[in-house]
Amino acid sequence: MVSTFAGAAALALLVLPLSEARPQATPPVLATAPQSPFTFEEVKVPMRDGAKLQTVIIRPREAKGPLPILFQRTPYGVPGAAPANTPKNWKTLADDGYIFVFQSMRGRFKSDGVFTFSTGVHPKDPKAVDEATDAYDAVDWLLKNVKPNNGKVGMWGVSYPGFAAAVALAKPHPALKAVSPQAAWNDYWVNDEFIRRFLLHVLPKGFHRIRHYGLLAGVTCKAHLDHVRQLLRVAPPVAVDAPIEPNDVRPPCPCCGRRMVVEIFERQRQPRAPPVPASLSGTQAS
Repeated sequence: MVSTFAGAAALALLVLPLSEARPQATPPVLATAPQSPFTFEEVKVPMRDGAKLQTVIIRPREAKGPLPILFQRTPYGVPGAAPANTPKNWKTLADDGYIFVFQSMRGRFKSDGVFTFSTGVHPKDPKAVDEATDAYDAVDWLLKNVKPNNGKVGMWGVSYPGFAAAVALAKPHPALKAVSPQAAWNDYWVNDEFIRRFLLHVLPKGFHRIRHYGLLAGVTCKAHLDHVRQLLRVAPPVAVDAPIEPNDVRPPCPCCGRRMVVEIFERQRQPRAPPVPASLSGTQAS
């Protein structure tokens, strides 16, 4: 047994120098991700009825002294992390110095409650809970819990966030010093603009909309086409206006004044080409 142990020890001594002589693998150098110029914090802000709303607080990392709060309420979701770099549309604001706060509206994403589309407000009812009171409660909580701030809050938003910013003015918090609602919409039960625009995207069965994009889009299409013809050195077409028959009852286009083209298709038929006259198809259009 002693000789066996001695032999094993000698073999180990022979192997050891060989193992030590092997070149050691160089550990990989891991690139360090650049630190975001902002800090990130996600909290649940309580409302007066006990509901808690998902709120993200993004502070400038190199902030010096108390800063104002720039607050946005949205149904579309909030950032999930601090931006790696200062976004271009934040640069001017970041240079001036703001604490950016984003909040998911009631019933959206991680926020409690039920989301009500274009909810009404009740400025004269002290017991009501709506988007105006949620904005008030959120501003009040931010002032008391997001430090350091200078006691001033601004709200902004585009489209529905613009509506959420504007509705805060129904019952504004004293610290709410500025509101910038951009392209905000009104209550569509009062103003039919939303319904009108919605119906532009909905057609009955059997109808297909033809849309023009690019050069042919908008009220400036004629000027665009004229400019293209100049660049291509193409003569403009000779304008020939077909005379309107006295018995033409087609409604005029509200934009150009010409008669609108109205076609009636067969029920349950989805046309993919110009409709075939009833005399040729053997069917009677309804």
